[in-house]
Amino acid sequence: MKRIIFVLALPILILLILPASALIQEKENKVVIPIGAHSPVCERTLQCYVPNNILIENGDKVIWTNGDYAPHTVTSGNLWSGKNGFFESKILNHLDKFEFIFSNFKPGIYPYYCIMHPWMKGQVTVGEYLNFMRSERR
Repeated sequence: MKRIIFVLALPILILLILPASALIQEKENKVVIPIGAHSPVCERTLQCYVPNNILIENGDKVIWTNGDYAPHTVTSGNLWSGKNGFFESKILNHLDKFEFIFSNFKPGIYPYYCIMHPWMKGQVTVGEYLNFMRSERR
């Protein structure tokens, strides 16, 4: 009987002891820089970063992997206005990864590009923005 009570009470004890942050896991989202992204052709097909527009929620992690053989960056902002300081990778060589957690980001679209190949553009859309746009059309 004591063993049954212990087995039933153990999950409750774990929940009480663990901090809430240990129970919350951010969702991982993956973006790949494909082979050939260093060529301006990828701009026409929106395949410089795949997916080109990734939809996430606030607090999610995005992991970019350079699958190309040319070095690249993931730099928030755009060619015309430059870096905006939200996130920036180091130079990513073949198979290097850059991870960023979008904590405390307002819903919206966050563009990024490669400094060395500025035609390479992508964007991260942080939660609720698409739902807001859909409700505005009604």
